[in-house]
Amino acid sequence: MQNETENGPATERELNPNRPSQRPGLAPPRDPGAGRISLSPQEAAVAVERLRELCRTSGEAVEPLDHAAKALRDSGYKQDLTHVLREAITWPDAHPHVGALWVRRLVSSNNWDRTYPSAMDELCRRGEIGHRAVIAFLEVVAAKGRVELVRRTVQKHGPWLRENPTGWRVAAQALVQVRLYGLASRWTSDWRAHPDLNPGALYCVALALRGVGREREAHEVVQLALSKPFADQQFPILKLWCAQEEALAGNTESAAAHFNAINSSG
Repeated sequence: MQNETENGPATERELNPNRPSQRPGLAPPRDPGAGRISLSPQEAAVAVERLRELCRTSGEAVEPLDHAAKALRDSGYKQDLTHVLREAITWPDAHPHVGALWVRRLVSSNNWDRTYPSAMDELCRRGEIGHRAVIAFLEVVAAKGRVELVRRTVQKHGPWLRENPTGWRVAAQALVQVRLYGLASRWTSDWRAHPDLNPGALYCVALALRGVGREREAHEVVQLALSKPFADQQFPILKLWCAQEEALAGNTESAAAHFNAINSSG
C-alpha cells in the first residue's frame, strides 16, 4: 500500500509610541518601529471601527477587509484585530470573508494550540462564512506542513469541498503540499470532470499521480496543462515531465522537441 507521507520522486520540487490609548481596550503596538504601516493609537481606533463596519458589509469585494486587517496587523495592533474578528464571526450579518480573516489570524497567533479549531464547525453550519474559514485554514496549515490537520480537515469537510470549485482545488493543493500523494490522487480522481482547472491545479493533479506511480495518467494531465496559456512559463517542470514520458514511449521526435524547448528557454 502506498505510504501516504512518502516524499515522492527525488526530482520533484514542491510547491508571507508608548502613548496610552484614548480608546478603552486599544493597546499600543509592542514595537512601533517593526510594522510596515505606522498608526497612532488614535488612528488605530478609527481603523478598528472601520474594520467593524466592513465586517458587516455585503458583496463580493474582499480587498477593503483585507486592507483594513493588514493595516492593524502590520502596525502592531494584533490583539485588537483578534478581538474584532472573534466578535465579528458571531454576527449573523458578518461578511463571509470574515471567516477567512479570523482563521488566518488565529493560526498565525501565539495562542493557537496547533489543533483543529472547533469553532469552524459552527461556522460551517452557517454556510459560506464557515466554508471560507475552512478553505483558508487548509491553505495556512498546508503551508506550515501540518500533515494531520490537512488530512483531518479534508476528510471532515470532503462532501462540500468536492462541490465547491475553490474548495476542490485548495484541498488538492493542500494534500499535495504535505505530500499525501495517495489521498491527493484519490481526491483528484475526477479531474476530467473539472474542465476549467488552471495550470496550477493541473500541476498538483499530475504531481499526485506521479507520486503514486501513475505516470501514464499524469502524462495526460501534463499535456492538458501545457495546452493552457503560459502554463510552460509558470511551471517549466511540466515540459520536462512531458519530454521524459515521450522519450519513454519511444516518441523521440516529440521528446527532442520538448527538450529543445527547455534548453532554449533556459
